[in-house]
Amino acid sequence: MFNVAEAPHILVVPSALPVKDLAGFIAYAKANPGKCTTLGGGGSPPHLAADQFARLAGLQLCMCRTRAWDRRSPNLVAGRLQIMSMSYGSARPHLKERRVEGARGGIEAPSRRPARGADGGGGGLAAWEMSAWFGIFAPRDTKARRSCAC
Repeated sequence: MFNVAEAPHILVVPSALPVKDLAGFIAYAKANPGKCTTLGGGGSPPHLAADQFARLAGLQLCMCRTRAWDRRSPNLVAGRLQIMSMSYGSARPHLKERRVEGARGGIEAPSRRPARGADGGGGGLAAWEMSAWFGIFAPRDTKARRSCAC
């Protein structure tokens, strides 16, 4: 296996959610157990990241299972999801248009940004980190082939 690329994830929330930072989201979710929904199912990077975040923060998040991956961002923007892990590249257009918020007081992976205090700005969740990676797999005895310049 050869790792060719990595896409770091950040946690994003709808702009309408009444939280200002990650600690605020954790307090909000603890005050509303079972009412905060995130994307779940299938073992996808967003699902695994949300599950890890919930366990580290001691939260009870509802996992919304959907097969329609193209609807995940609209569901977040509309407020049907309260938090989601997304690659920065996927989140960037929504962040730019202020439809979602991320990186507010540390709503992103600690190793992907400069430290912001003792906990790295992660609201006490310095251990949370997620990224999707892309690799090339081939049998061990695969020989490199030269391309011809015809």
